[in-house]
Amino acid sequence: MSFWRLALVAALAGSLLTGCTSAYTANSAVLGGLLGAGTGALIDWRQPWRGALIGGAAGAALGGVTAEMQQQARDDNERRRRQAWEDYNRWREDYYKQYGRYPAPPAPPPGYYARPYGYYNAPRPYYPNGYYY
Repeated sequence: MSFWRLALVAALAGSLLTGCTSAYTANSAVLGGLLGAGTGALIDWRQPWRGALIGGAAGAALGGVTAEMQQQARDDNERRRRQAWEDYNRWREDYYKQYGRYPAPPAPPPGYYARPYGYYNAPRPYYPNGYYY
């Protein structure tokens, strides 16, 4: 079996999943199909076409489903972050309407020490032995 036939089968199996919701999902499905087809052809060495077909379909399905789940988790995280920001802004405006001023910023955590501006970018003195004290 030639490499090009295997690549053609994997590409055809991956092209069936191009109706995915995003390019990331489609790319993951195609990559999963290619890896699955290659692995299936190696595992089923007596009938590599059958192994490539089964492995390509399983790999494409697994790659597409996994990428779609990751995309849904990203979208859900973004939605929750935006909702939290909107809730905070709504609370802040309500506080302003009630008290006539904006709330003070939150206090830093215990043990926090704010370094002066330029502390980390200040040039360090040169020591001949290379050690900083």
